[in-house]
Amino acid sequence: NNPCNTTDEEKWVFIDKNSTLSYAIKGMSPSADFQEWPLPYAGNQDQTTLIVLPDTVSQSKLEELSLVTESFGNEAQHSYTVKKSSDVT
Repeated sequence: NNPCNTTDEEKWVFIDKNSTLSYAIKGMSPSADFQEWPLPYAGNQDQTTLIVLPDTVSQSKLEELSLVTESFGNEAQHSYTVKKSSDVT
């Protein structure tokens, strides 16, 4: 079935100047309900998220950060960067 060579008239759509096309778009929730987690913090996005840590950070805070970034999942692995505050201009 090559759609470029079909002669079946039932597979064609005719569009004229009065035609319209409507479709629903599911937007992201504006509230902080974590329904779309890990978005907008990580995930399939054009820009990476920057996570800024203090220059001196405790081991417990690093462990907390690890838990958060692990919750992002594998697809978000490269969608965030972690820097010390002195490295941010």
